[in-house]
Amino acid sequence: MVEAPKVRVLVAEDDFLVARMICSLLKERGYVVAGEAHNGLEAIEMTQTLRPDVVLMDVAIPDMDGIEASIAIQRICPTPIIILTAYEALSLVERAAAAGIAAYLVKPPNARQLERAIIIARARFGDLMEMRRLNHQLRLINADLERFSRTVAHDLRHLLSPIMGYAEVLYMDYDTISPEEARKDLLTIVQVAKDMNNLIDELLALARARQEHVEVVPLDMAAVLNDVLRRMDYAIRERQAQVVMLSDWPVCLGHASWVTEVWLNYLSNAIKYGGETPTVELGWTLSSESLADVYWSPPEEDEWRIVSQTGALFPPKSALEGRAVAYFWVRDRGSGIAADKLPNVFNAFTQLHQVKLRGHGLGLSIVKRIVERLGGRVGVKSTVEAGSTFIFTLPLAEGEERVLL
Repeated sequence: MVEAPKVRVLVAEDDFLVARMICSLLKERGYVVAGEAHNGLEAIEMTQTLRPDVVLMDVAIPDMDGIEASIAIQRICPTPIIILTAYEALSLVERAAAAGIAAYLVKPPNARQLERAIIIARARFGDLMEMRRLNHQLRLINADLERFSRTVAHDLRHLLSPIMGYAEVLYMDYDTISPEEARKDLLTIVQVAKDMNNLIDELLALARARQEHVEVVPLDMAAVLNDVLRRMDYAIRERQAQVVMLSDWPVCLGHASWVTEVWLNYLSNAIKYGGETPTVELGWTLSSESLADVYWSPPEEDEWRIVSQTGALFPPKSALEGRAVAYFWVRDRGSGIAADKLPNVFNAFTQLHQVKLRGHGLGLSIVKRIVERLGGRVGVKSTVEAGSTFIFTLPLAEGEERVLL
């Protein structure tokens, strides 16, 4: 007999003799019985707490039938489910399929039937999770495209109008316009063209942050920041900004180019909107106690649940739960953001005219997408006329929390 993998199975069966027989068959084939539930509510609770690889669910279990319990499980913590039934009927099969149940068994099953059902259920469940992931990704992309279509109609046309206008003036009045006026008009055309190019770059970055797959590795944050400051050197000198930062930085799990993009967005915004001669502070902490009143942007719906079930290169949420995190922040002393505007800060294609955030509202949405893909969160703390603190979190590398505490 080929040794079966150590798959953990939750048995939800109210008939004691049937439950004993099924548990015996599972152990005979090398499976691990994670637990036994005797009614529908127990099955739901034990699935959440034990997180089995498969649930064997009696269709006629007390409190609620097995189909209803399965629907609840799939909504709360999706898991491969096999329905156990005393009879085979087309209506039952259709209900089970509609509930996302991957297989069914007619009682009493034998060992071979049981093993075959488990293999089929897990394979079908994997396909279902992949389909859900793709559908979820498609919905997000379609939402981006819908917002993008509205933005393009306004922003790109708004940027294109001065190019066309100044170019037409230069063409029509070429013989009469002074060299100084011509240079001024050409400079405006160049600047607006750069704005258009920046918008296109931001759109491409937004798409890459959703589609690219990268490996998360221990990351030397000090080295990342050295690169960020080097790339921001001209902007810092141009605005006569003072950047104050800590000397020691932790090692976190991340992807260097993506985390660099996060710091660049936060730092450039702080310099741009931090006042006439900006003072910008960069820091980090292991505790959220010093970050009271932070607005934490809600994560994209179901992102971790779907990713963790499909074995993507990103660490599953379960692998990050309980791991210590570092809170990184960039603080400015600018005009700040009104409290009612904070929920919109990280939304794509949102322009916060009230706080004079010029641009196209893409930079911070890219930050949000990157950080969440790396297992972190983004947040902002701001007071009008007192400045803003933009925050992101990343999980610490293995053992780093012990070194730093």
